[in-house]
Amino acid sequence: MDFEIEFKKVPLYLLPKLDLSDPQYEVILERLNAYAEIFLARRNTSGLKLLVALTESNTNKSARREYQHLEFLILGSSTLNFFRGIFKLSLDSRYHVGTLIAGDPVYGFLSGLLLRLTKFRNSNLQLQFHGDVYSKASIRGVKSFIRFMIVRVSLRLADSVRVVSNFQILELCDLARANTKFIVAPIPLDYAKIPINPQIKRSGIGFIGRLHPERGTREFVSIVQELRSRGIFEPIFVIGDGKDKNFMISELRKFNLLSGVNFLGNIGANELRNKYSVLKVILSCAVTEGYGLTLREGVISGAEVVARKSAGSVEALSHFQENLYLYEDVEDALRLIVQALGSVSDQYSNLERINIQKTFERTSISEWVSSW
Repeated sequence: MDFEIEFKKVPLYLLPKLDLSDPQYEVILERLNAYAEIFLARRNTSGLKLLVALTESNTNKSARREYQHLEFLILGSSTLNFFRGIFKLSLDSRYHVGTLIAGDPVYGFLSGLLLRLTKFRNSNLQLQFHGDVYSKASIRGVKSFIRFMIVRVSLRLADSVRVVSNFQILELCDLARANTKFIVAPIPLDYAKIPINPQIKRSGIGFIGRLHPERGTREFVSIVQELRSRGIFEPIFVIGDGKDKNFMISELRKFNLLSGVNFLGNIGANELRNKYSVLKVILSCAVTEGYGLTLREGVISGAEVVARKSAGSVEALSHFQENLYLYEDVEDALRLIVQALGSVSDQYSNLERINIQKTFERTSISEWVSSW
């Protein structure tokens, strides 16, 4: 009988901010589907799936994409309705929710806490931290201060915490309970973005990711100024979108630097793979880094990656000795970029690097899902 209960135990993944109708979230759901596949294979279960609670603003279910290993629980059409839906939540008698996984350390945590107080009193509560939202340095206004306070409370109540880098354990262990379990599991790469046979002839500098202040957008502008003032007119490609895009364009235009800086917005995996195949340098100006996707994608793709020194980028350097260079200030960044632009690329296949990274990711994810 005990075996039967354990056999049917499943985790409930809480994503109050995710709208199933929004196609931009497909990459997250693909990732969850991969996690669920590993989890279910370890449990050797049949007929059960990873439960995912989220919202759906479009009620046209015929347009909903199916994921083999996920079962969706729609708790409303918005984040507010999600919390209302918690009180109406009922599960099939097949299920016993063993772990409540907060998809984010604020809304996900609050919904997990509410569920544990009202419905699943014996369930474990697990948090996730992909980046720094827990230190005082993350406070940049009223909203971030409120987030900071909620995160500090969440760490005292969580049974386990998933992080993406080892250094985060050192930063978080004193904020959590003594018996809190920490699991390191980096976000896996999307290998559709990685070229297997990169080009020998490379050119251009890429700035890739969310265009937000924490990604170092202001420092990026300063680096472009210095490059151009020293007669380095290598084309620059800004890939991604965000609230700082207009600021970046305005600042570059103010200094007459917009020529040669190409804002491409968000692009698909195939187009990004082509860029990774031909760009000479990937520049990352993020002051804090978890275990950066762009850093890993760039290095494995064979580009020269120049990144601001942080705990996360230092950890990445310990895993990727080739093609990754860390800077401490703008002058240092200029030196490394010039050095990288002058280096000679070799013809090689990325297949071995890709397979090594896949093995590392699968091992860490397998350890993480075993905590569910």
